[in-house]
Amino acid sequence: MLWNTKNNNPESMGRRIQVQEPEAPKSTPKRKQTSLARINWRGIATGIFILAIISGGITLGSYYNSGRTVKSVDVAGNGFTSEKDILAKAGNLVSLHADSIRFIDVIEKIETLPYVKRASISVSPSGRLRIGVTERKPMGMFIQGSRRLYVDQDGIKLPLIAGKFVDVPLVYGIGLGSARDTLKTKEFAFVRDFLMATSLDPVASSTLSEIAWTSEEGIVALSHENGIRIVFGKDHFERSLSNWSMFYTQVVAVRGPEKFTTIDLRYGGQIVTRET
Repeated sequence: MLWNTKNNNPESMGRRIQVQEPEAPKSTPKRKQTSLARINWRGIATGIFILAIISGGITLGSYYNSGRTVKSVDVAGNGFTSEKDILAKAGNLVSLHADSIRFIDVIEKIETLPYVKRASISVSPSGRLRIGVTERKPMGMFIQGSRRLYVDQDGIKLPLIAGKFVDVPLVYGIGLGSARDTLKTKEFAFVRDFLMATSLDPVASSTLSEIAWTSEEGIVALSHENGIRIVFGKDHFERSLSNWSMFYTQVVAVRGPEKFTTIDLRYGGQIVTRET
């Protein structure tokens, strides 16, 4: 069956002072000020300035000296990466002088951990060293045979960790290569672009469960409900996802998912369906 996206759906789913300067006072004869008054004001200002420098110097010196020795180390921002693994990469930093630690080297070692995308280090005046990490976010669980790996948008493969799960689509049809290889193939680029577009569409992200790449049809997905086969093709993913969201809310949700077996969204102005 053909569904015209313009006639069968609402037309607008994207239903998308100048202030005058006062006159200068007339000049009046200057009065001769006593040198004593001038000296007193300058002396007071100079004294305040010197006291401020001394006070600031003491404060800065106290901050620097108290922060030179690392007294404790903690970790923040980690979820998939254990604190134990991060500390092992950082090495034993307690009791070391901060100015003797090559922080860039420590950061680079921590960033070799699979889930760590970025790391940072800060030292408080009390000597507490904090390691902050930003972890990679899986966008799908890629499956090839018996192999299952999370993959982020950079193509970095992330191992499954017992007890740690992410609600992401299952992805088939992409070769995983060796464990250390970053995915950079053209096929992966198609899947990455589709998954990134899906994450921005609430209806699509909540209704699509499995994604597959095929050389003939491009992206093919299965819906959570009744496993409707949905063909998205190889391009214009934002458009086809918008059409799917519209068709799902206005037709599938009303008639029931069991009424449809296949929905083809590759044709722009129309939706081709196969119904039971």
